[in-house]
Amino acid sequence: MARIGHVIYKADDLEQAVAEFRAEGFEVEYGKAKDPHNALIYFSTGPYVEIIAGIHMPAVVRGALALTGHRRMVEDYDRLAQAPQGYSRIVFEVEREKFTALEHLCAVHDRSTVISPVARKDPHGRRLSCRCLVPDDWSVPMFVTPFAVDTHRASAHPNGFTRIEEIRYAGSETAVGICLGAQAEERLRCSIGDGTIEVSFA
Repeated sequence: MARIGHVIYKADDLEQAVAEFRAEGFEVEYGKAKDPHNALIYFSTGPYVEIIAGIHMPAVVRGALALTGHRRMVEDYDRLAQAPQGYSRIVFEVEREKFTALEHLCAVHDRSTVISPVARKDPHGRRLSCRCLVPDDWSVPMFVTPFAVDTHRASAHPNGFTRIEEIRYAGSETAVGICLGAQAEERLRCSIGDGTIEVSFA
């Protein structure tokens, strides 16, 4: 079974999105102390929400991907940059040894993948690092290895929420097929649709 690690919320303006979530009673922390490009809403159990602004691809990365046959990924990031604010991607948390099978699953659905390391030091001084298996289609879930550090909260948010209760995902046939093939946990409710992601809390 693939556990949901987090859900990505694409924001037009990071500070404004953080203020809006805080106004709804969530405690939000920035991804790093200086010049953050993301913010996180952790819960007492289960997946978290990652707020990302300024989703773009550096020119060097764009060129490398295009040269290695991943032009579709470059085009998809350009499309995402123009997409409206809101929940935009589901990220599964899996062990590294599952990557080979998941690469094959994506290939069966005509989606290529790249593997990329990610690391940062958060405002608490914790080093958070993982490896990511990234499909070339943003509507398809991404897969990441677990952090070595537990980031769950010890208490409820001011609004009383302790977890993400359910995620409803109206994805493409390809995206839903990959979710089913990865044996996504029951918290994720998939259907064929326009890519809308709705998140409910408890």
